[in-house]
Amino acid sequence: MPFLHFGYCLLIGLTVAKIPLNPTHPSTTTFVIPFTALHPKLAPQITMPSWRQLTCLPVGFLYLMIILIGIIATTNHFSLDAVARSIICGIGWWGNDVLLNLLALEDWFLWAAGIHKPEAAVVDVEEEDSYGWPSKGLL
Repeated sequence: MPFLHFGYCLLIGLTVAKIPLNPTHPSTTTFVIPFTALHPKLAPQITMPSWRQLTCLPVGFLYLMIILIGIIATTNHFSLDAVARSIICGIGWWGNDVLLNLLALEDWFLWAAGIHKPEAAVVDVEEEDSYGWPSKGLL
């Protein structure tokens, strides 16, 4: 089982399904369940994701299912390939969370060593024409 077609698609589908939203956009809606409590402040509430998040979930899942059907229908791979690749990518997804938790340790180590991380900087680059010459000042 040398190919990672399904594993790659699994990671893409999970990323689309869990895509982060703009923090300035209201991402949740809260509904109060009517007639469930004697006092309005004690009524249970249901928090629903935004409509954008609710559309990302089926799109990610649908992409994954289309690729799975395509892989199995064209007999390029067997269903055992998809299971094995899902396990491998699940370990990778979990490992990413573990490595992200180590960023604080990396920051502490670099601070203790007196080394600073390079910061992102915007670099102004001159555009070139098809001959490689800078386009500024040319007719």
